[in-house]
Amino acid sequence: MADNVDSMLTTRGLKDGFELPLQEFTGVLDSYSSSKDEKFGKLRVTFNFKDIKVIKSSEPYNFPIAPIRINFSEQKKSAWGIFSNSANKFMPDDQDLPWLKGKRIHMAMTPGHNFGKDRQTNEPIIRDAWEVVGIEGIAGKVNPEERVIDILDGKTDVQFNQAALGDPILKTSPTLMDSLVNQTLLPALEASGKIKKDEAGVWHRVKAA
Repeated sequence: MADNVDSMLTTRGLKDGFELPLQEFTGVLDSYSSSKDEKFGKLRVTFNFKDIKVIKSSEPYNFPIAPIRINFSEQKKSAWGIFSNSANKFMPDDQDLPWLKGKRIHMAMTPGHNFGKDRQTNEPIIRDAWEVVGIEGIAGKVNPEERVIDILDGKTDVQFNQAALGDPILKTSPTLMDSLVNQTLLPALEASGKIKKDEAGVWHRVKAA
């Protein structure tokens, strides 16, 4: 038996963990449920989408359904916080998660979100996260300039450019995208006192007095 086990042990040809290849899609939110991750002690929420229309995927995705999993958190700088903030821009102020059921939602895995700082290195933790970028038949409350500042906060120029130029919401504003490419937007926001850069080259939102 030991010989059989030893023959299976290898440092070669290891497999990646399964990750849903979807990066952007529209789909009808059919249901959602929660479960406890016993290993890490986190509450994980699974959103079950149907009637999927793929917009962007790292590999072909031919299934009509998609389970999107997001860990629940009470912190704003978390995957749940990013998702919640994006969804709230489309939902009525007196509504919550159940309101989203049955609606066709445009979801996107967007880059460059600031999740705070690493406790050991003090370096910013920048990660991708799922966001609601549109809901069919619903006008959003997304201000493109505020979106830019949200993306910019806590990032260097390089990190911001990588995140902003691929952002599905900013792409809907050709004028704003032109100002990003022409490098006129950030100087204008800085001159107006809405953003500032620290000595390390990291941008920050300037909070209103």
